[in-house]
Amino acid sequence: LLFMKRLFGILLWALFCLFGTQLSFGQNNREQVLALQRQAIELMDNGDPDQGIVLLRQALTLDPDYWPLTYEMAYAYMVKRDYQKAIKLAKTLYKYEDCNDLVYQLVGNCYDYLKNPKKALKVYAQGLKRFPDSGALYLEQGVGFGNAGALRAKRSLLSKKASA
Repeated sequence: LLFMKRLFGILLWALFCLFGTQLSFGQNNREQVLALQRQAIELMDNGDPDQGIVLLRQALTLDPDYWPLTYEMAYAYMVKRDYQKAIKLAKTLYKYEDCNDLVYQLVGNCYDYLKNPKKALKVYAQGLKRFPDSGALYLEQGVGFGNAGALRAKRSLLSKKASA
């Protein structure tokens, strides 16, 4: 009986050590991911999106389901004016329940930069369905409507000049 109690105690201790090590590793892993993310953001803020992308890729290997890393990478591509790549990356984030309105804002802004206000407005509307209290998306939608109106006015003016 004493032997069984001792064996049970040793097994419990071994399981605790194993489980505790995994929890500790997970926390260290997230801390490392967050540190890489902060460094990447700092690099991007200082005009080096390419190096930021390198660090974000490294962080994604540690935690591929932490969607803010992909958002930051999409943002870096937007800064680099690679709007198609930014859109492609950011759209993968729609599936996450905890993504936020900034994802839709980034995609819409990229379409605006590509001179496609109709798609931008569609994205802002989709985002507002999901985040009806998003001031940022209402602002972008207002800007988008203004851009679409300005584009129509330019086309009208050009067609009048062409027919004159």
